[in-house]
Amino acid sequence: MYRNFHIATYPHAEYLYYADLDTVEEAIRYFQKRLPLTKVYLETHRGMYDIEESKMRAVKELFHRYGIETGGAIAPTLSIPGHEKNTLYDVICYQDPVYRKAFLDIVRYTASLFDEIILDDFFFTSCKCPLCIDARGDRTWAEYRTDLMLQVSRDMKAAAADVNPGCRLIIKYPNWYESYRQCGYAPDLQKDVFDFVYTGTEARNPKYDPQHVQRYLSYSSFRRITGIVPGRNLGAWIDEGGSNNHINTWVEQAAISLFAGAKELIACRDWMSFRYPTLTECPLQPVLGQQLKRIDSLLDKTGTPIGVSVYEPLEGSGEGQLINYLGMLGIPFEPSAVFREDAPVIFLTASAAADPQILTKLKSYVRNGGHAVATPAFVEAMSDRGIDEITNAQITNRRASAELFIADGYHRNQRIYCESREPVTFPVYTCSGGAWQAVSMVTEEAGFSILTEEFYGDGSFLILNIPDDYSQLYRLPEAVVAEIAAVLTRGLFVSLSAAPKYSLFVYDNQTFGLLSYRPHAGEVDISIRLEDASGIRDLETGEVFAPLTVDMHPEKRFDSAKIPEALTEQHYKVSIENGEFRFFEVLRKEHA
Repeated sequence: MYRNFHIATYPHAEYLYYADLDTVEEAIRYFQKRLPLTKVYLETHRGMYDIEESKMRAVKELFHRYGIETGGAIAPTLSIPGHEKNTLYDVICYQDPVYRKAFLDIVRYTASLFDEIILDDFFFTSCKCPLCIDARGDRTWAEYRTDLMLQVSRDMKAAAADVNPGCRLIIKYPNWYESYRQCGYAPDLQKDVFDFVYTGTEARNPKYDPQHVQRYLSYSSFRRITGIVPGRNLGAWIDEGGSNNHINTWVEQAAISLFAGAKELIACRDWMSFRYPTLTECPLQPVLGQQLKRIDSLLDKTGTPIGVSVYEPLEGSGEGQLINYLGMLGIPFEPSAVFREDAPVIFLTASAAADPQILTKLKSYVRNGGHAVATPAFVEAMSDRGIDEITNAQITNRRASAELFIADGYHRNQRIYCESREPVTFPVYTCSGGAWQAVSMVTEEAGFSILTEEFYGDGSFLILNIPDDYSQLYRLPEAVVAEIAAVLTRGLFVSLSAAPKYSLFVYDNQTFGLLSYRPHAGEVDISIRLEDASGIRDLETGEVFAPLTVDMHPEKRFDSAKIPEALTEQHYKVSIENGEFRFFEVLRKEHA
C-alpha cells in the first residue's frame, strides 16, 4: 500500500452484469499484485444495466474477503420506454416526475446496500423537452438547471436517508468545468448537500480526443475543486480513454493528480475492454503501479501546492481551459472561485467579468500594490464598465501573424529578439505611450503587443494577448515564454525558462517539480528567488546543483530616476528526459 494516497477502482454496471464471481476474483488478484486497491466503488446502475441484489451482495462480499472497502456507485443515465427523451447520453430529465422517481428509487436501492454512494459525472441535465422548456420560464438555462439540480441533490440526500440514515453521498465533478452552470453543476451550492466531492482529472489525447483537454487539467481541476470544497475533495478520477496508444498519458493523469494533492485515486477503466478481452491482458496497470511507488516517495517530501491565483467565478464563462494551455508553458496556477486580495499576482480571463463587483475589486487590488494580468477578452468584456480608468487599451477586431518576437521586460533592460518555428496569430489591441511592451511581435515593418504593462496606484495592470487558437501558444519561442512566466510567477520563489510543453509544480516548503511533455530530452533554466538559497537538490537522486549565474533585478531602464528594490535570481540548468518528471528542494545557506 501507499503512504500518501489510496487507490480505488470503479467497475461499470455492464461489467458486473455479465461477469461471474470467478472473473471478478481474477481481476481482484490481478489488481492486488500490480496496483493494490484500498477501495472499490460498485455500480448498481448505468443506462440499461441494473445489478440485482443477490449478485451485488456476493460481489461486495468477495471484495471484502480481500480486505478491500466497498462503496456504491450510480451512473445517472436512463431511458424509460414510453417516456423517451431527446438528450445526449440519455442523461436524466429530472423535471419529468417519472424519471425523477426512477432515479430516486435507484438511490434508495443503492443506499440499502452501501453506506456510501458516488455519482459518476452524468449527474447533470441538458434536457430541453417541453416539460423543461415550460418549467424554465423566464430564467436562463443555467439558472433553471442550477435550481433544478440543487433540489434533486436534496431529494437524493433525503431518499438515501430514508433507508440508510448514515449513508454518505459523493458527487463527482467532470473535467469540463467551463460548462458547469449550463448543465446544473454548482459545487459552491451542492457542497452543502453532499458529504464529499470527487474531481474528474481525465486528460486524454489532447489532439485526437474531441475534448482536446490539455494534460495540465489533471492538476488545475483538482486544485479548483479543492479550493471550493476544502477538506472534502476525496480524490481524483482518471481513466484510460485516449491512453491506449500512449501509456505515458495514462501515467501522467495519475502523477499530475497526485502532485495536485489528491489523497485517493480512482483508476477507472472499462473492465470489459474490446481491446483487451480480460483485465489481465491490459498493460496499463503494471506500469502505473511501478510509478506510484516512486510518486509516493516524492510526496513524502513535498508540501502544499501553491501557484498563480486565477480568479474564475463559478457563474463565469469564456476562455474555458485557457489556463491548461498556459500550464503547459511552465506556469503553475491555483484556480480560485473567489478574488484573492492577498495574492501577489492575479490572472483574469473573460470568465472573471461575470463578477458584477470585479472592477471595484480590481481597482482596489492594483492600487494597493497588486499585479493583475488580464486577457484582451477580459478587457473587452469590461469595455463599458469603467476599465478605462486602469488601462487605455483598445481591443480591435483585427488579427496579425508573425514569427519574429521581442522580449523586453521593463525591469530587465535586456531586449531579446527571437523567432517561432511557425507563425502565431494574435488579436490586435492597442495601448498608448503610457504602457510598456514587455513582449511584442514584429511583422513586415509593424509591431503588435503580446504583453503590456501599465502602472496604477502602487501596482500594475498587464494585458497578456492570447491567440484564438490556444494551441498556437506552443509555437512561442523560449524567450517569450520565459518573459510571460517570469511576470506571472513574480510572487513565487521559482520560475521556469523553457520551451513550451513543460509544467512546473510548486509547494509551500520550497520544493518544486518539473514534468516534460516534449518529444525529446531537453534542458531548462530554473530561476530561484530566495536571498539565502545556496543550491537545489534532486529529491530522488540527491544530486546537488550550484547556481550558474546570480542576477540582480530590476535594473535601471534608460533615463529613469530610480531603480526598484533589487531581487536576487539564481539560475540553474537542469536536464530532463521526455515524458519524465524531476523534483527538487531549495537548499538554504544554513544547510549548505
